[in-house]
Amino acid sequence: MKRLIILFVFLTVQLAFAQNALQSVQQAGVLRVGMEIGYAPFEMTNKEGKFVGFDVSIAEEISKRLGVKLELIDTPWDNILKDLVNGKYDIVMSGMTITSERKSIVDFSTPYFIGGQTLLVNKQKADQIKSFRDMNKPGIRIVTKQETVADNLVRNFFSKAQIILMNKPEDDIVAALIAGEADVFVYDFPYLAIAAQIHKESAVFLSTPFTYEPFGIAVKKGDGSLVNRLNDEINALKADGVYKKLYDYWFKGTDWEKEM
Repeated sequence: MKRLIILFVFLTVQLAFAQNALQSVQQAGVLRVGMEIGYAPFEMTNKEGKFVGFDVSIAEEISKRLGVKLELIDTPWDNILKDLVNGKYDIVMSGMTITSERKSIVDFSTPYFIGGQTLLVNKQKADQIKSFRDMNKPGIRIVTKQETVADNLVRNFFSKAQIILMNKPEDDIVAALIAGEADVFVYDFPYLAIAAQIHKESAVFLSTPFTYEPFGIAVKKGDGSLVNRLNDEINALKADGVYKKLYDYWFKGTDWEKEM
């Protein structure tokens, strides 16, 4: 009986924590958001040193609707979920794909963006690589960012090729591709679409995604109240037209490039 009482108390405490996660943010008066700055057009630094991008804009809207201030915390990608679990911030919003592996560590909001993997090919190799079907062979050098969805993808499906994993910002990986250190960069559609415009003289963009990848906002396990509120706000942003306005600005327009 004593063990049952202890178990009941433990579960009650856990439930109270889950129910009060949102309340803690509101009482603190600030929503702390972890993101790795440098993933265009989701999170970047403009000429004035301010963090900007699609994720930043969505986070600003959510914090405004929660009635709290927004604090953006730049964090290396390989530590981003560990730091969330350890309480460095309240949520992660950083162009993160919802995967079963990540769901075993954290909880996610409803998807707020649908992406997929695409290819940026060094122009010298464009005659050899015309789709993802051309990559799983010896002599093809595939580069991508370490600890990402693309990391697992290339190792599992292109094992015959030479895989190069880099723990660097995306811009540095593109620079390595252009310099001839790799033949093709496998990565998310939005980022490579921007990179392709910048490097159109040196690379070919194969823009049709060959995967389906929903992006979500990550929260600590058990933060059910915060997840539910985030879902409500994402749905509200889409319903009232604000989401479309921000999407069009960051993904269909080019005015923001003048800030960079």
